[in-house]
Amino acid sequence: MTVIRWIKLGKLRAYPTPGGHRRIRKEDFLDFLRAHQMFIDREFFGEAHRALELMDRSRP
Repeated sequence: MTVIRWIKLGKLRAYPTPGGHRRIRKEDFLDFLRAHQMFIDREFFGEAHRALELMDRSRP
């Protein structure tokens, strides 16, 4: 089966993007993999790191 077919059959939750594509939340994808006893490769998801640097321009 394809991912699109799983979505159409309601087996995998997804929502449409403004451009007409489909987006799947990470949690929904993991739930799908667990429910169908599929292998979960933790490296596939990687580590998401976000950083924000604030500068105080009033200090020299």
